[in-house]
Amino acid sequence: MIKKLLLLTAGILFITSAHAQLLHTLWNVKAVKVNTNEYDIVFTVKIDPQFHIYSSIPVEGVGPRATEVRFNENGAFQLVGKLKESKAKSEMDDGFGLVVSYFEKTATFTQRIKVLKPGKVTIDGKYEYEICKEGACEFPPAKKFSVEI
Repeated sequence: MIKKLLLLTAGILFITSAHAQLLHTLWNVKAVKVNTNEYDIVFTVKIDPQFHIYSSIPVEGVGPRATEVRFNENGAFQLVGKLKESKAKSEMDDGFGLVVSYFEKTATFTQRIKVLKPGKVTIDGKYEYEICKEGACEFPPAKKFSVEI
């Protein structure tokens, strides 16, 4: 019985790690204190070689899916300004027929928030993106995130 349980656990871990490898990105989310009641929520993305993800700034017309970060506003905090991102590469994409901006290797997205209530506050939400390699693109499902400050 114990052998079967160990084999089942090993199989689940293998499948989970194999699935994680197929996403071709590794997202890390952290809160960085800016002042007494403001924090930057920083999303650092490591992107597998030969892959890229698109900017959070949507393009005019029909183009790639912009990276999107959505926060579940709960009254304990408010967003300050818009989502900022690290410097993206921009070039003409013949497939879309327009200039697109994207990230290779790494990307950073930062959203400043203002805490409105004392005590611990949970900042959570979802992010979505499109990832491509040589014209073949994938749309991983939205991924939840949570940071406590």
